[in-house]
Amino acid sequence: MEVWLPISLSNLFVSNFGHIKNNKAFIPNPDNKPYVNHINGIKYNNRTVNLEWVTLKENAERSNISTYCKGKQNITDGWYWMYFKDYIEPDLDEEWKEIELDSQKFKVSSLGKVQLPSSIITQGFLYAGYYQIGQVHKHHIHHLVALAFCLKEEGKEYVNHIDRNSTNNKASNLEWYSQKKNSQYVKCLELGY
Repeated sequence: MEVWLPISLSNLFVSNFGHIKNNKAFIPNPDNKPYVNHINGIKYNNRTVNLEWVTLKENAERSNISTYCKGKQNITDGWYWMYFKDYIEPDLDEEWKEIELDSQKFKVSSLGKVQLPSSIITQGFLYAGYYQIGQVHKHHIHHLVALAFCLKEEGKEYVNHIDRNSTNNKASNLEWYSQKKNSQYVKCLELGY
């Protein structure tokens, strides 16, 4: 049954099928919690039985962020979701340089990290053995680091990991290769050398 109540200090009436105003009118908030959670996770279901007052921490605990952290989607409503272990504190010994690639600016570290426009520092996400960033325009971290810190000679377009560890994107572990040398290197890896 739908019920209509007046909201104090206004000429508005709200039904129990509303949202925040609905909560103010129909659900007591003795702890003065600032956020509204949709209990069943469906944010367009604004029935009173589906709403509860929560703190920011409670709201995060009740949110289904697993789809974001599993990499299916990692940006929503301007928030970037990641596992805490993927967040990296800045290291005072590392050097940072700003580069531009495909009309995008990146801050890249000598230790193989990238600072996102949101100021989050990350190693990127692992895909096919290499760390990368970006959803639409994907960029390999090792390529960005090499562009910023490794002297690129003409005719050398490929980045090699000196220690053969494709996840070690430190500038000291990267070097530029020509197509011919890169092909030879790949053959050596295939043959087990």
